[in-house]
Amino acid sequence: MAPIPQVSLDDAKTYANYWAVAVSNRSQAPEEAWRFLSHLASKEGSSSYLNATLRPAARRDLIELQRNDLDLGVFALQALSARSWFQIDNIAIESILADMIDDVNFGRATVREALQNAESRINVLMSRQR
Repeated sequence: MAPIPQVSLDDAKTYANYWAVAVSNRSQAPEEAWRFLSHLASKEGSSSYLNATLRPAARRDLIELQRNDLDLGVFALQALSARSWFQIDNIAIESILADMIDDVNFGRATVREALQNAESRINVLMSRQR
């Protein structure tokens, strides 16, 4: 695992990948469901969930706890600069970004070349689906 390559370390940007939670308006126990989600969003609930699932933290006050973790540290630190954006095909986008990282890590491209190649591939993908 490695951080997403950056053109500028002064203006780091990373790709957000997350799941949103909600309570259906057809829930038979909406109040209990909302209380449960509220607990999961709390520091205590999030800590418990993260320890059980080994997922990176989304809460800023928990990122520091994962900063030096060999498996989660890279993700936890990048959460601070993560941005969401519309994606036509998130699986294809993830593949392009994985290729970009591999190209840099295996010396097949410089950071700039890998970023330009990923940008070009993503632009083609996005324009095909409009």
